[in-house]
Amino acid sequence: INFLQNTLDDLPSMLEDINEQVIIIGPLEYPLSNLNLNLDTVGQEIVSSIQPIISQLGSILTSIASGAASVVAALFLVIMLAYFILLENRGKPYQLFSLDIPGYEYDLIQMGRELERIWKGYLRGQITMVSITAVIYFILLNILGVRFALGLAVMAGFARFIPWVGTAVTWFVYFLVALLQSTTLFGLGSFPYALMVIAVGMLMDPVIDSMITPKVMGNALRLHPAFLLVGIIIGTTWLGFVGLVLA
Repeated sequence: INFLQNTLDDLPSMLEDINEQVIIIGPLEYPLSNLNLNLDTVGQEIVSSIQPIISQLGSILTSIASGAASVVAALFLVIMLAYFILLENRGKPYQLFSLDIPGYEYDLIQMGRELERIWKGYLRGQITMVSITAVIYFILLNILGVRFALGLAVMAGFARFIPWVGTAVTWFVYFLVALLQSTTLFGLGSFPYALMVIAVGMLMDPVIDSMITPKVMGNALRLHPAFLLVGIIIGTTWLGFVGLVLA
């Protein structure tokens, strides 16, 4: 920002210097001052138009920096609290929470073990899906000639953790990268090429969701794939996006 502001301050004098230049072509000379370009006024107009934008940019960057500092401070506080809580329990996480209901001790232990198995199975299945999705998109994006294929493929994999929203953000990023890169497949224009990349992604995601995800998650959770699909449909029908995440 400082660099841009200093450049803007020097812009009128730079334009005035340009106005004093002389173009020489062989024996002929053309002083730019004869054109009456009045570049000094143009420079002042450019400076007055751009300076407010730079000032707003400084405010935005300041807000981002303060927000990042708050996140770091909160994270440090969480880590310290977790450390002291574990220290109090001598490093045994299972002692953090205890629920004693007379006559149901055994049932609570069994429920805890089952929930732990389900949660670990869910995470294992999700990590597997992240890896499979990343590999599929890495191959697909390389075939389509999209730049930064590895990073974009990893992004598509982790987007599986956020239904709908993660996929939408991924497609949007793919569209921007394909639109702004210099080389395209089959010599297409930038916009048709970006639309083609998005279309391929829209065709690939339903295939992954309907053919690969139910099988992987079903094996990880020891549930039939059809049961998973029915659960997702019911959850979405009842509670929309929240029901989808819970299912």
